[in-house]
Amino acid sequence: MATAWPNGKVTGLRARGGFTVDIEWKDGKVTNYRITSPTPRLGDGAQAYQNLLNLVKEDSDANLMTFSRSGVAGAAENIFVIDGNMAGAAGIAEMLLQSYSGEIELLPALPSAWPSGKVTGLRARGGFMVDMTWKDHELTSATLLGRSGASCRVRYGGKTITGTLKPGNTLRIDRKAFFP
Repeated sequence: MATAWPNGKVTGLRARGGFTVDIEWKDGKVTNYRITSPTPRLGDGAQAYQNLLNLVKEDSDANLMTFSRSGVAGAAENIFVIDGNMAGAAGIAEMLLQSYSGEIELLPALPSAWPSGKVTGLRARGGFMVDMTWKDHELTSATLLGRSGASCRVRYGGKTITGTLKPGNTLRIDRKAFFP
């Protein structure tokens, strides 16, 4: 489920630029932070998507490798940094799936720019692998593969269902499971 953070904390992060600002190497953690957290965890798909676009447009070469600009740490040219690539991938995964507090949430921060799509092989806590498709911003199907044999709570659109999977078994669900 999208993390419920106190409004004061969110307001403070916005005031410090925690969602949109990256001033380079000395604030490199801001790049990672702004992409992966808190925007997807707050269910803010629009801001998470904008942060991802900023990463690609402003801090990536044509080959999509992220960099730290020349001049930082005395470098004569841009320096490749893996942090942005990892943060971008993590941010995308967090927009599509989150698993915290014993719950797997599907499409928690889906940006409007991705009205339809498919993802396979996302990993969730508890030993689950998740595949899902969506159309017109709505979940159409999801398949959970249990790797370790455990029960799981799955959330979508504010509704929760519970299932138990033996190792190697799958649970197939669609939007109707949440909204009959």
